[in-house]
Amino acid sequence: MKIAIVTDSMAAFGGSDRYLLSLLKAFPESELYTSIYDPDIYTTCNLPKVHSSFIQNLPFNKFWKRHYTVISPMAFEMFDFSKYDLVISCSAGCSKGVITSPDTLHVGIVFTPPRYQWGGDPNTKRVKFRSIYSFFMPLVDHYLRIWDFEAAKRPDFLVSISKYVESRVEKYYKRDSSVIYPGINTDFWKPIIQHDKENQTCKGKEDFFVIVSRLFEYKRIDLAIQACNKLNKRLVIIGTGPDENYLRSIAGENVSFLGFLDDELVRDYFRRAKGFLFCGLDDFGLTPVEAMACGTPVIAYNKGGATESVVDEVSGILFNNQTVEDVVGAIKNFETIKFNSQEIISRAHVFSEKVFIKNIRNYIYGKLKKNK
Repeated sequence: MKIAIVTDSMAAFGGSDRYLLSLLKAFPESELYTSIYDPDIYTTCNLPKVHSSFIQNLPFNKFWKRHYTVISPMAFEMFDFSKYDLVISCSAGCSKGVITSPDTLHVGIVFTPPRYQWGGDPNTKRVKFRSIYSFFMPLVDHYLRIWDFEAAKRPDFLVSISKYVESRVEKYYKRDSSVIYPGINTDFWKPIIQHDKENQTCKGKEDFFVIVSRLFEYKRIDLAIQACNKLNKRLVIIGTGPDENYLRSIAGENVSFLGFLDDELVRDYFRRAKGFLFCGLDDFGLTPVEAMACGTPVIAYNKGGATESVVDEVSGILFNNQTVEDVVGAIKNFETIKFNSQEIISRAHVFSEKVFIKNIRNYIYGKLKKNK
């Protein structure tokens, strides 16, 4: 069987790429299609053949990748999938809009309806050049909303990565979808430090909080920084992104920026941190689950996908409003609770990669059988 997996772009490694790697374990015979591909970022990923669109050959494509969104619909519609029996699109943007033949099954996995077009993304104030587009962006967004709504009709079946995304798919696309949660590699994300059986905690925890994230405004890392500044708590931030300069400008001496780190180093910080901060509204969020798998409780915003993985006062603390005061209160509350590391780890294992692979394979092969 010929299988193609389509993803929006492969130019900055993040949660969608972790999902993609898990999907390739479920369907290792697949070929990949994307709008733009930077092979230097994926040198250790052992990827199959990657087909990129004409955007790959446009000038300054790495720098302008976020600004080529307006021509992404054309890029994905130009791909030819006539030789494939199965197409799986993984989309927070335009990849679900690929055109397939009547005999090809197309399963669309929705990470989220695009935030710029459908709300849920305040990441506009500090994006470079966004103000230059302010005059004609409403027209562009209007066109992209119409195209996106029509594109969402093209997959034969839709899969959402969380109940939160399922509700957005129903609201904006007027379609039903099945929820299949992503998974993490629990053989890798695990505590190496032995447990203190008497206190049911992981030994070796240090007095700092950690964030692992791409530095976009909607992640609301600014709230975590300001709260830690107020409480004089040490905060370690791992990741890069367009909001980095602003975040550095508001950070006190208690905040460290480490940039991009490989997974082994990230795991080391997860294992040593006393807590993981997750202040943004996200569609699911793999990093909180990875932190929990390492025995580290999470402080998260009580909305979106995090509410489906973090159990309040069991595997972390949930706060209700995206304000500095609420984050400060959550940290203070967090430090009064004696968390049971075994319960935290067990909660993370609900979202293991092995469970995901089993669920996604059963779902898609079931649809293939009915499609024959």
